[in-house]
Amino acid sequence: MKRRLGRRQYRSLAQREAYIVFCRGLTMAYFAMALTTFWLTMAQMKAVAATIGIAGLLASLIGLAFVLSAIIACVRALAGWRIVGALLVRFTPQSLSAKSALAGFGLFALVILVPWVNAAPIFVYQGF
Repeated sequence: MKRRLGRRQYRSLAQREAYIVFCRGLTMAYFAMALTTFWLTMAQMKAVAATIGIAGLLASLIGLAFVLSAIIACVRALAGWRIVGALLVRFTPQSLSAKSALAGFGLFALVILVPWVNAAPIFVYQGF
């Protein structure tokens, strides 16, 4: 993109909030769609490919990217704010332990909830 836009224009684009948020949303959408292959059987993957095709996969990637970008934008807008009573109060947790606790809780929730909702296909565990 640097070659096509030029160094100055690319730097200007890369500093825009909308571009940053969309790129993050696109990255997360790609990652989420790539992970789906671990939970679908080959027959299910063929059915999805036959049903929606390449155009449908690309449309779902872009659609998911926009949805995730909107969520990221909302989270970024509300980051550092919390509701105390009926008021929205600015909150900035400076301690590493608060950030670590939040990350640990997220990881714990992911490890507990994902297998509960959907089990991985048998080929994932065949090598183990």
